[in-house]
Order: sequence, then structure tokens, then C-alpha cells
Amino acid sequence: LILDEPMTGLDPTGIAEFKEIIREQKKAGRTVFFSSHILAHVEEVCDTVGVIVKGKLRVEDSLENIKREFLRKAGYTIVLETNVPVDFAGVDWKVTPLGERKYRVVAPDDIREQVHDFVASRGAKILTMQVKEPSLEEIFLEMVE
Repeated sequence: LILDEPMTGLDPTGIAEFKEIIREQKKAGRTVFFSSHILAHVEEVCDTVGVIVKGKLRVEDSLENIKREFLRKAGYTIVLETNVPVDFAGVDWKVTPLGERKYRVVAPDDIREQVHDFVASRGAKILTMQVKEPSLEEIFLEMVE
């Protein structure tokens, strides 16, 4: 089954019904190929995704693998337990202050342990460290930059 923008013009009920039809076809072992600019819909029903940019296939893989690859670039949000100032000068990661005790840390690899150790060596404690999984839309926007 090949469909072009199949959810365009549907109301929310129609979209939900269409997604259910896609899931049923998937369970029956059928391949459904569709194009869409509404990437949240793609993310909800697709196992395998192809991204075309300027007429060229940039990536084709499982949604899980695509997200795993881009997760390394998504980073972490950390919240410190107290207002102990932490100077991140000299680290190999991109650190953006987001508030009084909150920072965004981005690095090409999983550096959670290093971030924890670094912050602890500065006399501070991490209250929370949250990994933000990128959406398909965020991944697409990064690809076209």
C-alpha cells in the first residue's frame, strides 16, 4: 500500500482511525509506505523511516536506530541540588545555563558518569539528570541545517 500525505485534511477522529488502520496492517505483516510532512504522525506509527532532503535519501533505518544516533547530540538536562556555582570552563562538552541550578550538557558520547564526577569534584550534587530523546521533527531539522 502506497499513500501520499494520507492524513492531510482529516479531523482528529479520522487521524486516529487512520493510524489504527495502519497498525492493523502492520500486525497483519503488510508493508504500508506513506509520505508525510507531519512527522509526529510518522513517529507514532512507523517502524522504519526514510528521510528525503532535497530529493536525496539522507537516512533510512529503524526509528529506534535513528533516534539512538541523534540521542548522542541531544544531551542531558541537569539540575543541581543547591545553588553551588559550577564553572564548566575547560570541559569538552557544550554547556548552556538554563536557570539558577539548571544546565543543558551536550556531547558526542554518553558522558553521564563524567558529568556527575565533574560536578561532584566542584562540590556540587546533581539532583536530576534527564536525557531528552529527540523527536523525529528535531532530527529532520538538524539534517536540513
